Amino acid sequence: MIKLFASDMDGTLLNENHVISDRTAAAIKKLQETTDIEFIIATGRSFKSASVLTQAQDIYCRMINLNGASIHEKDGTLTDSNPLLTDTVLSVIQHLDTLAIDYAVSTPNNYYVADYEGFIKRIAHFMNVSQEEVLAAADGTDEVTNAQLLAHYGDVKPITEMELTRDNPALKILLFSSNTDLLDQIRQHLSNFSDLDVTSSAADNIEVTHINAQKGLAVEAYAQSQGYTLDEVATIGDSLNDRSMLQMAKHSYAMDNAPDHIKAMAQNIAPANTIDGVAIILEQLIAEYAK
Repeated sequence: MIKLFASDMDGTLLNENHVISDRTAAAIKKLQETTDIEFIIATGRSFKSASVLTQAQDIYCRMINLNGASIHEKDGTLTDSNPLLTDTVLSVIQHLDTLAIDYAVSTPNNYYVADYEGFIKRIAHFMNVSQEEVLAAADGTDEVTNAQLLAHYGDVKPITEMELTRDNPALKILLFSSNTDLLDQIRQHLSNFSDLDVTSSAADNIEVTHINAQKGLAVEAYAQSQGYTLDEVATIGDSLNDRSMLQMAKHSYAMDNAPDHIKAMAQNIAPANTIDGVAIILEQLIAEYAK
């Protein structure tokens, strides 16, 4: 019997419009209200970015954020953190600055970007607004877009303003490039650091966290704290940053929209996110629970 269900967000829980559909929201709430199965989220997003999407559907649950770099209770309370080592971050950034690569660093409250113009283009595409609207938000002249921007990324600042301290540690480094050869070269360089976990959520990015900040490790630790065995855990995801939790759970699901090498890591295939695949799996679990 499944007692814990852990879901990724982008490409999994979220549909093609990057939101939680009404059907998926209804399935999560029904699972929470009618079964003893606990629903949690394990995502590469920060708590700010993830919670604006869950709260839009009145969904509240425990969250594993930034691939396990920070973990929050349903009320947003931070319960655990696995920050990057400062010396490692500075060394990695020094190397990245010699390359034609766009990158960003997430800390508990800020999102530091190396290429501000590149960030504006990406966020405009993501939020489906014009670059002018994003610039207005950054200048504080567009309150609505600014609220969305802050909800997703905290305070966006140039990388030159980053000062890492005990209260403001680096939690995740994100790299963006359409040059796959360059990304492969950077992966090779990052493999020299034994304290890093290097993964990705798409073909054009690299996500870097502390070696202890992995979704699978975080899900397993929480399951153990609640007295669940791994045979009682279900996980679902679609990308490389889900690999650790797909490989550790007896009941693992890769989305049908996932690449083939991700599907090979899971025990089962779920319908695509474009047709509410997570909702379909949850509805099946609810029906089985009621028997």
